[in-house]
Amino acid sequence: MADNLSPPTEPGFQTSPEIQPASLTIEDALRRDDFNFAERHLESYRNEYGETPHYLYFLARVKIGLKLFREANELLKTLYYKYPVFMADRPDYENFKREMILPKMEAAGALWKQILTRIPSKAGTIEGMQPNEAPPPEKALSPLEQEALQNDLGEAFEAFKSVVAVETMHVDALKGMILCATELGNVEEVMQYKARQDEAPKYWEGLKARRAESALIEAKKAFKDENLDLSNRILNLGLETLSDDPKLLVLKGEILLKKGMFREALGCVELVSSRYPNHSEAMRTRGKILAARFDHDFSRGQQLLAEADGKPTGSTAQAALAHDALGCFLDALNFDSANMLALAGVYRCHQLCNNPLKAHAALTRIKELDPSFKLPDPQKKKAAREEEFMPEPCFVATRIFGADSPETHSLRRFRDDRLRKSFWGRILIRCYARVGPALSQVPGRGPLLPLIRSFLRSFVRTVTVLQFARKPQRARKKENNTNFW
Repeated sequence: MADNLSPPTEPGFQTSPEIQPASLTIEDALRRDDFNFAERHLESYRNEYGETPHYLYFLARVKIGLKLFREANELLKTLYYKYPVFMADRPDYENFKREMILPKMEAAGALWKQILTRIPSKAGTIEGMQPNEAPPPEKALSPLEQEALQNDLGEAFEAFKSVVAVETMHVDALKGMILCATELGNVEEVMQYKARQDEAPKYWEGLKARRAESALIEAKKAFKDENLDLSNRILNLGLETLSDDPKLLVLKGEILLKKGMFREALGCVELVSSRYPNHSEAMRTRGKILAARFDHDFSRGQQLLAEADGKPTGSTAQAALAHDALGCFLDALNFDSANMLALAGVYRCHQLCNNPLKAHAALTRIKELDPSFKLPDPQKKKAAREEEFMPEPCFVATRIFGADSPETHSLRRFRDDRLRKSFWGRILIRCYARVGPALSQVPGRGPLLPLIRSFLRSFVRTVTVLQFARKPQRARKKENNTNFW
């Protein structure tokens, strides 16, 4: 059959509207209950469009109208299990079972319950029809009672058979027919329906697998188009009939991961891993989820910790932010318990929350994992962040004196007030912008850094004298009074 499935782009499951005008005549005939007229037009409809889901759907409705229930059931069953997206907003199959099969089954089950009170319980029960087996009768049945029982058994057999006439693989109806035929002594019929009963579970599992596979194909298309909500809805159609399908659960985990629902996504893939320990797709997706969850929690913790460092020391606002950051770092450690940066975040949060014992425990854990690990210095990080947002950073001065030192401020004033106003000065600034970052990375233990520090101190004194000499006398007096140094 031609596959006319195309995932909808709107919230509802709408199929392609291109054939709708051609279906108006058939729809109108079905509304008027003119099923013979609709059936005649269906042939030309099939010749033009093929045996699409629309065609099968119209044909099923015609068969219902003509009271050809077995054929209608097969058509609706095919649509339900092979085209789940098409049938998503069409409850015809569920309605058909509720109206055409369930009442027959309930009537047959009620009749069987009455029979059970009159025969020994050796025949067994039918699941869902009666809670307990009836006790065996205390005395043998009379000939009239035996004849009545035989008639009732025959009636019950026909009642169950009427269900099988519509749904040939109805498990409970087949079981009921076997029980009745056993009591009636019809060995041939027992063997015939027993063979079909043995095939029924595999038959229904095959249909469920088909529906799951169809849902998976359509869900992947929607997922590829980044339509996560639609993809999730289509997946749920397959999970309705096969709730433990590993492919559906793994894709659902991928969808939930994209939506940031890490805990739910992890639950899906862990369910697959518990049943299929070596499922490669589940293992791969689990790794992606754990990495994404760690990145999310760790990044959020760093953000909150940076905000906490910016608050007044010991303030309530700082403690609250540090407490929230601590929760994020601990969540991140649930997925990577040996991550040094997350442990350092925990240590810093305990410091800000005034928990010295817990801070010491975090520090001990860090040293156990890596004795050479250096904890980040929040003051240096703050200076680096401030320097980063300056239009032309003083790399070397910041490294040697600090971002807020008088020496660094003096060099910045010299750059802005003197060098930037001359042609050669601007060239010097550009050259420094190229070599400054490299000079700022000079090792602290080598001989070069002390030489640079000594040179810069001498240069700052010279620059300060020149700047002081150029100021008017009144400005110099005012500056002397401020005791700048």
